[in-house]
Amino acid sequence: METTEGGQKRCAYCGRYYKPDARARKTQKSCSDAKCRAKRKRESQRKWTEANPDYFKGRYSEVKE
Repeated sequence: METTEGGQKRCAYCGRYYKPDARARKTQKSCSDAKCRAKRKRESQRKWTEANPDYFKGRYSEVKE
């Protein structure tokens, strides 16, 4: 991830430069644009689901009651 001298980063989704939030500047990957945030969320959820394939399986009978 590129960082400029002014502390700006390049968005991983649209390529524009943005100023990251001070609390998350080391881990923030996308700008504040709604489309970029939606892409980031989808990617994050997909990765989590791939890493935890059995999380939603086998609990239907317990939850159904």
